Amino acid sequence: MKFYLLLVPLFILAFSTFELKPTLSLKEKIFNPPPKNLKNFSFGYDDLLASLFWVRVLQDIEVCDKPLSDEKPGLFEKGEKVSQILNRQVHKAQCEKAWVYQMLDVITDMNPDFYMAYLAGGNFLSVLVDDRLGAHELYTKGLKYYPEKWQLLYQAAYHELFEMQNAKASAELLKRAGDRGAPAWVFSLSARLYSEVGQALFAKKILEDIIRRKPDAEGIDRVRARLLEVQE
Repeated sequence: MKFYLLLVPLFILAFSTFELKPTLSLKEKIFNPPPKNLKNFSFGYDDLLASLFWVRVLQDIEVCDKPLSDEKPGLFEKGEKVSQILNRQVHKAQCEKAWVYQMLDVITDMNPDFYMAYLAGGNFLSVLVDDRLGAHELYTKGLKYYPEKWQLLYQAAYHELFEMQNAKASAELLKRAGDRGAPAWVFSLSARLYSEVGQALFAKKILEDIIRRKPDAEGIDRVRARLLEVQE
């Protein structure tokens, strides 16, 4: 009986994150993430608490609980070249490592195998919450547990290119995604990024290797066209 009494504070903590009045405005809501070291006091109920916190964060997964600045994120234009993406002026992130990130961080501490928390959570942090550092850390954390998931690698590569402006990291992630089952055209983009950072010979090797291994793959024409550009 004493053991079960010890669990009461944990469940009070879990359910205290839920809103009893779903009609509350954003200003009326209180965003209290669970403590980072909660796993040390979960008494084996890690998965259950992770699931409860996941249900809660889904209710406001696009929300920034910090005051927003007047600076608006710039939009990428269709057909924008890689060099333009890498050299454009990036706005300051509006919501760095705030409530959504802290919730996802604790969820994945409690249940490191929670794949959807990395895949969906990283995407929301990157695109909607405008927390580029939080998304970077969540993707990095997720890839330690799921290094073979090409969808996660591809999303992380997108984030590194468009939000972190890190061409080399994006190129490496794209190559890994391609090696693990992503469409062949990701090798073309990976090679372009390697060329952009002065590694054209490595880009050439990547393209030649994929043409040799998958001559009939979907998107292989783009790979061949990219190889000609690199050779020139």
